[in-house]
Amino acid sequence: MEEKRWSDYAFFPRGVAIIGASPHDIATLAQMSTKIKEKLFLVNPNYREIRGQTCYPNILAIKEPIDYAILVIPALIVPQVLEECLQKGVKVAQIYSSGFSETGMGERMALEKGAQLSRCLAYLL
Repeated sequence: MEEKRWSDYAFFPRGVAIIGASPHDIATLAQMSTKIKEKLFLVNPNYREIRGQTCYPNILAIKEPIDYAILVIPALIVPQVLEECLQKGVKVAQIYSSGFSETGMGERMALEKGAQLSRCLAYLL
């Protein structure tokens, strides 16, 4: 059997999680109306649901397999969330965040930890 490449998981995922999903985020709402909506999982501990779709407190609470995670979260929590993605078995993480090296020491430490974790999975910045 041929081994899958990261692009297989990105373009043909079994499940996709938007971590940091929000009812006020146009990207979240747009993804909810695409053909991946049946395998799209929303993650944000501040919401129980967004437009009728369950919103999970973290990626580990999702029972279905997730291959692709889209992180729309503050830089300081990226390392923690990437750790959870690794535990979940996520293969690709796409990160939309600010506040890494352009701000302060805490953010730089988060970037270093994130770089260590990213060696374990494919990521798109």
